[in-house]
Amino acid sequence: IEGKPQTAPAGRACITQKDIDDDTKALPRPEGACKLSNVQRTPERATYDLACTKDTLLMRGRAEVTFGSESYDGKVNLLVTDKNNVGLPIAMTLSAKRVGECTK
Repeated sequence: IEGKPQTAPAGRACITQKDIDDDTKALPRPEGACKLSNVQRTPERATYDLACTKDTLLMRGRAEVTFGSESYDGKVNLLVTDKNNVGLPIAMTLSAKRVGECTK
């Protein structure tokens, strides 16, 4: 915000092997309704474009994720546009690691 880095709270999600085997289901994305396109995925890496809406905001951008055996790291560059068509660029980095079995 105003050029200063922000930290988001850590979250947890249950990702099953079926989710991982799907080319797009386990790929990180912002909250809201998102559509992924131009997905290029290998066992080590994924890149994709995304377009998401949440309330009156439209978020468009590109993501790159590098997979480890029990983790992933990535970066997302977005342009967030409000209902007045005012855009704000946002760059995010993300990191995730396996912490245990799913308890679904």
